[in-house]
Order: sequence, then C-alpha cells, then structure tokens
Amino acid sequence: MSLRIFFETITGRWETVVNEQFSGHPIAELFRKDFKNEVASIVSDFDSSYTVKASVGAGNWASVPWLSVLNPMLTQSTQDGIYPVYLFKADGSGFYLSLNQGTTTPIKDLGRVAAHHRAQSIRDKVLMLIPGLKEWGVPDIALNSTTTLGKSYEKVSISAKYYDANNCRAC
Repeated sequence: MSLRIFFETITGRWETVVNEQFSGHPIAELFRKDFKNEVASIVSDFDSSYTVKASVGAGNWASVPWLSVLNPMLTQSTQDGIYPVYLFKADGSGFYLSLNQGTTTPIKDLGRVAAHHRAQSIRDKVLMLIPGLKEWGVPDIALNSTTTLGKSYEKVSISAKYYDANNCRAC
C-alpha cells in the first residue's frame, strides 16, 4: 500500500473512528502496524539504525495520532530530543510532517514554562543552523486538539509541511 493511501485512509476515517471502540479497531491496527512498517521499510533503505514509532493512543484514542522516525544519535524516545514526525490533526482534516521536539521529559524535568523556553531556544538554533527549514515549511502548526498533550506538539514544532486531507494527491 502506498503512503498516500495510508494518509487518505487515516484522515478520511479519523473523525469517526475516535467515537468507536478502541481495542482491536482496524484503523488502530492499520496505523500501528501497516503504516509503521511501510515507513520503517522506507527508512531502513537509508539507515537501518533508525527506529519508527507510531501511536493512536494507549487504551483510548489519542487526540493527535503520530508516527515518528528516531535517529539514535539524537534521541531514543519521542519524549525528548528532535525527530521528524507525522502529526495528524484531531479533526482528520490533514496532517503535518514536522521536525519536532519531545515534550514529556523537558516538562517533567524543567516545568512547563522553562521547557517551553528551552524548546524555543532549540528551535531558533536549529533554524539558524539549517536555514532551508524556514523556506521548507511553516513555523507554527495547528492540530485542532483540545487535549493538553495534543496541544503540546504544536508549541515545539521547529518547521512543518502541511498536507490537506482534501488534496492528498500532494501527499
């Protein structure tokens, strides 16, 4: 299955599946297994040391499902570090490919305000070191999430490219 088909299926069904039974749901399985394996296969063609992680929630549907690619030289976890991630909007209207930062560990270690300042500092440094990221994407993302965790992904995006679900031919 092509990545575009995965994107179309996930965005096209997300708004309704979050009102359905979570355990064993075919979209959850598609996302966590098939979509993840497809991306892992593509990534392993370039570097087999990278890890692909995916989540649609743990026990309940996530507001913002995601799939990340972790470079072990930068991070071992989505809770800290810098990594590319697909972040799907809570309403299924589209998704971002974002160069993002983990939020859980910095917030736990530093507190929310200090972690936010740290994320801004890292964002500024990365954009200075890789100026092409400014032209590649947008600096701010809107995931339409009502949860604290879902909103936290927005504030730590370094740069992101948006893909509208109604125009997935560009995906």
